[in-house]
Amino acid sequence: MKKKDIKEKKSLDDFTKDLDYFEEEVKREVDKRLSSMLGFLDENQIVTFDPKVGIIFLGPERIDESRAMNLKSESEFVLQSQLWKVFNETIRHQAYEIMFLKSTSFDDMRSGKMLLYLLDLQRKILNIFRSYKSKSDTKGLPGVV
Repeated sequence: MKKKDIKEKKSLDDFTKDLDYFEEEVKREVDKRLSSMLGFLDENQIVTFDPKVGIIFLGPERIDESRAMNLKSESEFVLQSQLWKVFNETIRHQAYEIMFLKSTSFDDMRSGKMLLYLLDLQRKILNIFRSYKSKSDTKGLPGVV
């Protein structure tokens, strides 16, 4: 092997290493930006409901009576508000446009269905709180502490 060939091979190896390093840097930067865009999930604000016994959890903790009643009144207010109607109808309209007017692929249909699923999920969460029965309403039936 000639000196020139060795030098070219070495510079090619260096170039490949630099390219690998650059690729890793780009991946790290993309991951960092995606992470910041998605934000931090506050697990203490995720609602779960055990329908068998009527217990509502926010995060890992069972909610108490006063918090449940507060969230019940808030959910009733939200469901009756003009703002909820505006959000609901605007998102439904967007889903309709995406699915039926502007659809060019199955992915467009899926996007519209995801919007409708989001509306359904929001309504279910509000209904969990709205349907809460206080201890005095249930007369000894299981509920929150």
